Amino acid sequence: MPNKWNYVKRKLILIPFYFQDSSPGTSQEVATPSAPPGGRQEVYLDDEAREIFMELSQKIQSTRQRLKISDMQIDQLTSQNKRAKLTEAEIEGLPVATKVYQGVGRMFILEPMEKIKRGLEVKMKNNTEKISEIVSNKEVLERHLGENEKNMREFLASKQRNT
Repeated sequence: MPNKWNYVKRKLILIPFYFQDSSPGTSQEVATPSAPPGGRQEVYLDDEAREIFMELSQKIQSTRQRLKISDMQIDQLTSQNKRAKLTEAEIEGLPVATKVYQGVGRMFILEPMEKIKRGLEVKMKNNTEKISEIVSNKEVLERHLGENEKNMREFLASKQRNT
């Protein structure tokens, strides 16, 4: 079974914490293995600094999650566009008199070919607009992530200088 402090060490950049005992005015240092040669140094945080550190790390983590969600949405919309283009290409090769059905839920509805083509074009246009919106939001999120990581490095560097 892995040591849970090793997990905290890797996840939280080698930050041992001071936990309060039941009696006020005493504190205990959490035992953590020393940093590997050339690795990061340990920084000791008081309660206030630990809260700031946790807040910054939560901001970074939530921003990374939102970036992953944005990537997944872009992938999904791109695949929908590809599917619509393929469908449009298949419909183009059919004679005008061919009966064409559009899937709606569990059923299929007979629709004129022109209506289906227009629907596919509108869908591709909407997906392209959504992709451009998501990309612009993603750029903002990447900027926020960079700022938060910079703030974290500055915070840790200031705490290293103080100790």
